[in-house]
Amino acid sequence: MRNITVALCCGLFMTGCSSFTERNQSTGSFDYVAEQEAKALTLPAGYSAIELSNQYSIPVLATTANSALVGHKLDIRAPALAMAVAPESLISQNRQQTEIVFESFKNVTEFRADLWKKITGFVDVQTYGISMSREGSSLTTRNIESDPFFMQIFGLEEQTLTQQYQFELNVAPQGHRANVAVKLVKHQQQGQDIELNQFAQRRYETRMLNAFLSHLQSLEQTDKVATIVKAKPAVAMELGFDDEQNVAYIIKSPFEPTWEKLAVILPKLGFMIKDRDKTLGTYFVNFEQQNPNYLAVLFKVKQIMPIYLAEGKYQIKLQESGARSVLTIIDNTGEALTADKMAQMSKSIKERFAKKAE
Repeated sequence: MRNITVALCCGLFMTGCSSFTERNQSTGSFDYVAEQEAKALTLPAGYSAIELSNQYSIPVLATTANSALVGHKLDIRAPALAMAVAPESLISQNRQQTEIVFESFKNVTEFRADLWKKITGFVDVQTYGISMSREGSSLTTRNIESDPFFMQIFGLEEQTLTQQYQFELNVAPQGHRANVAVKLVKHQQQGQDIELNQFAQRRYETRMLNAFLSHLQSLEQTDKVATIVKAKPAVAMELGFDDEQNVAYIIKSPFEPTWEKLAVILPKLGFMIKDRDKTLGTYFVNFEQQNPNYLAVLFKVKQIMPIYLAEGKYQIKLQESGARSVLTIIDNTGEALTADKMAQMSKSIKERFAKKAE
């Protein structure tokens, strides 16, 4: 039994030692490259040929294809795919270059500045450095020497790798949509320039693009945690008016932390969240009347009194107003709640905002 175990471990060890080149090739022999084309059958007199199907025929090689890429020279790896994991990112249908699409409701200037800051921030965090730059449009990194990430995923542990990448930013004239493209402009292995085929080049470019998108996703998660932390402290609130002169709640806190604090507060007030759209600043809720806590009443435990409102669908709209936020409640007919109803509920809502988030 011991001998079998040792043999199995040795086999697994030897399997794991396959070279990088072998991992890109199909398994088995390449005897097929020496096969001769089959000749057509010669039928005896009096016999008719069977109708043949071309369903499994090998397509004719295109004139632009490299006929030398056969056997061990043929790279069988699947194409690398961009992963749109970053906020507001979409997969591009452009096959001519490696790019990702971003969408936003910001104006052109803000949108461009935000994406440019993210690109330069990524290059800075990775310590790639900038060789050439056109502000807000494109940048080329300095020589990236033996980047550990690329060395590992491409199996180049025993070779030096020198690369340069170009990031191109194009924002649509009307804003709201932008493309970020990545291009590999220099590739050397062991100090020698290597000419890559389009698939190998696309693979490197996609890996770099995915590294950028992962960076943005990480930033988003960090911002969310920071916003939730900011949403915990108690916040003061008072009655006022929104831009349309409807009675509203003026919350003495910026939009971002107030938006996150609402996610915690609303269910405790009886507003069950069904959906929310941050670009519209709106929570879509169903109000369900809460029953009093009779045990708390019995033992005279101080509690926030429930609000009294007709059950049904409502919209909680939040607007930014400098360092403050303005909250308006819209009923299922599209009308803002009356001044009397807003004043009646203000004490309970004010007390809920005044509590530190649990």
